[in-house]
This record gives sequence, C-alpha cells and structure tokens, in this order.
Amino acid sequence: METTFERHEIRQIALLVNPAAGKGKSSAAAELARRAFAEAGVAVTVLAGASPRESKELIRRSIDDKSLDALVVCGGDGLVSLALQAQAKTAVPLGIIPAGTGNDHAREYHIPLDPLGAVKVITAGYATRTDLGLMRDDEGREKYFGTIACMGFDSLSSARTNSISFPRGASRYVVAGLIEWARFHPRETRIYVDGQEVCSGPVTTCVMGNTKSYGGGLEVCPHADPRDGLLELSILGDMTRWGMLRNAGAYGNGTWWNLPQAQTGRGRVIRVEMPAVTAYADGDAYFDSAIECTAVPDAGYYLVPRS
Repeated sequence: METTFERHEIRQIALLVNPAAGKGKSSAAAELARRAFAEAGVAVTVLAGASPRESKELIRRSIDDKSLDALVVCGGDGLVSLALQAQAKTAVPLGIIPAGTGNDHAREYHIPLDPLGAVKVITAGYATRTDLGLMRDDEGREKYFGTIACMGFDSLSSARTNSISFPRGASRYVVAGLIEWARFHPRETRIYVDGQEVCSGPVTTCVMGNTKSYGGGLEVCPHADPRDGLLELSILGDMTRWGMLRNAGAYGNGTWWNLPQAQTGRGRVIRVEMPAVTAYADGDAYFDSAIECTAVPDAGYYLVPRS
C-alpha cells in the first residue's frame, strides 16, 4: 500500500523521557536531542512523570494543548507504547528518538537509530497514518500496541529480559532466552482468527504482528504491513527443549516461523487462550488472561522519513 504523508510545521514539542534512565543511554540521547531541537528553533517541554500513570496524564494534558506540534518519545519501545495509550487516534503526530534495547518501532519506519538523525526526521515534519494493535482481556481492559504482541516462550523471555540488567543491548534477549529455555514447556492453547479456531494443543509461542520485528530486528512476522488493517500471526507448535536447542539458529535470528512445527496466518481479530501466561506487547507486560488483539486502521500517527 502506498504511503501518504501530511506535512507539519514543527515549532513546539513535548519530549517524553524516562526519569529512571539516570545517566544511561536514554538520558544522553535526550540531552543530545534537546540541544538539537533548540538549535533548530524548536521549543521543548520535557515530560518526566514519576510513574507510568503520571506520565500518561502529562501526555494527555500536552495533547490537549492546541499549540503542541508533536509529541516526541526518547526511549525504547515500552516508552513508545506508553505514549500510544494517550496519543492513538489523535491529530498530534508522534516522533521517536530511539534509545532503548530493541527499538523496533524505529526499525519498522526507518527512523535513524542515532538521536541527531531522528531529530532531523522530526523537524522535517512528515507524518503518516498506520494501523495499531489493540489488546483486550476478558475483563474488558484495553491497551494499544505498535509492534508485536506475544504469548508463550517469547513473553516469558521478555519478562526475563526486563528483570535483568546485564548484558546490555540486544544480547540481553539471548541471555534471557537461555534462562527461560532451561525451565520451559509448551502450554495448552487455543487460538482463533476472526472467530475461526486455527490451533488447539501445545504451543511453544505465538506472536501477533502489526509490524515485522521484535527483539531488535528479529522479523518473526516478515509479511506484516502496518497499513493493511490486519495482524500477522505466527505460531510455533509443540517443541521440546532439545528441539528448541536444535533449532536455536532459527530462534536466534527470528526465522522460527518457517519451521515445520510452525503455522502462520492473518486476520483482523486474533484471540489467544493460554492459561497462566502473561501477554506481552512492545516488550512490556500487558494482561494475564486470555487476550484478543484487533487491528485498528489509522490509529497510529508517526513522524517518519519521507523517502
């Protein structure tokens, strides 16, 4: 589908940062970005809530400010996801300065991974509409996601990744995966696509992609298109720990969807029933029960490179 753009004059932004980042990568990127925006004549209001709830409230207030030209996130995919909860379906474009571990939102939309390059994209002011995923649990709670949702080994590995601080960078995903591999077993699961059951039995992992990759560029949903109104589904069926070890290369480079034990599909609404497993999306924990993920057309609005 052809990408269309809307041009914005960027003169005033709200910059969302993670106050817990301290003197790390995110903090350094935010300072570089702030200086670059100042040199470009862009006024910056920094948003740094003491908690996710406070950050969301700050975002909502900023979006309600009619003088705001863009909301900009400096951080990882989890912070982008936090911003989406308030920014989705609004007329305020979202800019991204990647400063996380995976940065898969930025990878999907070809946003430079260096702060100064990302600032140039934002100040150029070209915004495009995309789909978002909307995850809903059986209690009616809802959260948007921009990249990939998962349950099973992948969500357990995401939880482990978030609980360890070493090593830094993408290799942290590998270490977390090894820790979870030692204790993992497939879960009895039912999966439905647009109301039709497509899987019933032991499942190692399943992912639902609005975009192609997670974990820093692992394309587990290689045909996902965030503008087609559908989510891509990749399921890895029953696999022992030793089977996972034999196929570690496919798991490590994100091509496990092509294994004989895997199946793929596409749909507007995907329901997953996997007891006692937390669903993750954009690298963060979402809900602990059965989930339903829906593609929501035009809910996303990002500042991206025009070419």
